[in-house]
Amino acid sequence: MRKKPVHGKRAQHKTCHRYFASGTSAPCKAGDIETSLPGRRSRFTSISALLAVFPLTASGEIIELTNGDILNATIARSTEHFIIIEHPVLGRLTIDNSRIAEIRPGPEETAPAQQAASNLPATVETTEDQQETVDPGLFGSGFLAGWERNLSAGLSGTSGSSNNASFRGDIKINYKDKEKRWNINMFYYFASEDNSTTDNRFTTNLLREWSIEDSDWFYFTNGGYDWDQFKDWDHRIRLGGGSGYRFINTDSVDLSSKQGMNVNYSLFREQKNTLKLEALLGIFWHWKISSKQGIDLSSVLYPALTNLGEYRNVTKFEWLHSLDYYHGLAIKLGFRNEYDSTESDKNDLRYYLNIVWGL
Repeated sequence: MRKKPVHGKRAQHKTCHRYFASGTSAPCKAGDIETSLPGRRSRFTSISALLAVFPLTASGEIIELTNGDILNATIARSTEHFIIIEHPVLGRLTIDNSRIAEIRPGPEETAPAQQAASNLPATVETTEDQQETVDPGLFGSGFLAGWERNLSAGLSGTSGSSNNASFRGDIKINYKDKEKRWNINMFYYFASEDNSTTDNRFTTNLLREWSIEDSDWFYFTNGGYDWDQFKDWDHRIRLGGGSGYRFINTDSVDLSSKQGMNVNYSLFREQKNTLKLEALLGIFWHWKISSKQGIDLSSVLYPALTNLGEYRNVTKFEWLHSLDYYHGLAIKLGFRNEYDSTESDKNDLRYYLNIVWGL
């Protein structure tokens, strides 16, 4: 005798399935994933196929079962004996804790298409950033590529009852790696008052350092040229060298000392040229306060060895602050003082505020 069909609520088959990568299923043991699926059991084949196509489409946790199956879903509830998860395809599932091998964080994206779309701009941005880090050299010529280069200038003046003007410009070129360091610096200073020149000077310095492997010691050579319209001498040539020691050498702080010998040859207008042998004792400090700010402070003493009692001291301070609105633009505040015991005007103090451009 035929049984009457059940009317009203549709009959459901409550099944328990074990999932396989092939898309097939089999009755599972007690404690495995239990779910209620409407209709015939054969419908699970299409669900398994969806799992195969979208194995990691849900954001949340990756749940690996003891039988090797992997689900990517959000944990809705967790107890001492089981967890309840929300799966984008299977819906709400209950899993016994004894059947869970591992739970780990899942991917953030919610769909492969969205993930692919979101990855594309990120890849382009990364490529652009990498291209920006490639140094094209001085004015894009490839010359001095990998060197730090900048030009700074400052101008001031007044007009009225008195006319005053001053200009200071300098160029710095630096290079540093594990084996050596280069430092090239040139500056020019001019000042006038009531249309008469009161200051006119040019100075250039060259420094080369060689590191000693597995040591904080290094050795160096330095040279320089000075021209000053208002000094007792017209031209001055300097050449020296020696050894140094780095007390601190980190990405943010560099503290070192130098000691050696220096030859100073001065050319005078109205008297005999002089050649002096000087000792060199100096301390140098660099502090990178942040990615935008840095301080440099140095003081070098040159006691004369040929004329005892005579000496020079050069002290220099600079504070550099990068500006946000233009790459390579910064402001520099500093002073430089040279004391010479043999000069009629012993102190030569110059302070400045410059705009700096990266070359």
